[in-house]
Amino acid sequence: SNGITTMAKSFLNWAQAFSGREPNASDKVVPLTSKVESVDETLKLEATQWLSNIGIKGKKFRIMFLGSHYPSLNFDHIFIASKALKAKGIKCEFIICGSGQLTDELRKKAQDNHEIIFTGWVDRAKINAIAEKCNMSIAPFRNVPNYTANLPNKIIDYLSLGLPILSPLKGELSNLIASNHVGLSYDEKNLATLSDGIASLIDSADLEVMKRNTLDCYAELFDFDAVYRNLVQHLEDL
Repeated sequence: SNGITTMAKSFLNWAQAFSGREPNASDKVVPLTSKVESVDETLKLEATQWLSNIGIKGKKFRIMFLGSHYPSLNFDHIFIASKALKAKGIKCEFIICGSGQLTDELRKKAQDNHEIIFTGWVDRAKINAIAEKCNMSIAPFRNVPNYTANLPNKIIDYLSLGLPILSPLKGELSNLIASNHVGLSYDEKNLATLSDGIASLIDSADLEVMKRNTLDCYAELFDFDAVYRNLVQHLEDL
């Protein structure tokens, strides 16, 4: 091949090593991204009312999960952190959006925990409305090569929503979090690092810095129009 494109640098490194060819200027990382959809005022109002109807109202510290409920994620991280925070007298709601293979099991596990709210599938208007009520996001992915060598698409969504990210995922995501200061990497083998991390960020000025950084990071690295322009220019250069 004259050039190789991948979604993440780790994938590119792997492809270059596997092929046995030397890296060259035609190789390029083209991150996964999507356009941020606009929402009209009517849908915004409907989504705000819907939030109130399902009990998401008032000012609280909230953390959002957005995505499918599959075994590639360890939702026990959320349950354990919620229990630990409650034991410390810290109020923190976890809003779990989406559905999937594990949904029924997760709802059953959380049935006695009023700090965990399931929304079911949500559209763009509802996603935006929930994000406005949340302070952070969580991505409890398991550390398997498909995720450590890549940035899952929901990470890009969280950045575009201005939500700092909590995750145990090593590799591409932990590097992104550290280099751009857009969240907190916790230890999946010591989940006190998650609850303690959340507690330390509540009412923290550093959290506000992270929020600004997430939007800046999205604009710089993952904005759809910028990524597309760069790819078109790359192809024309080739």
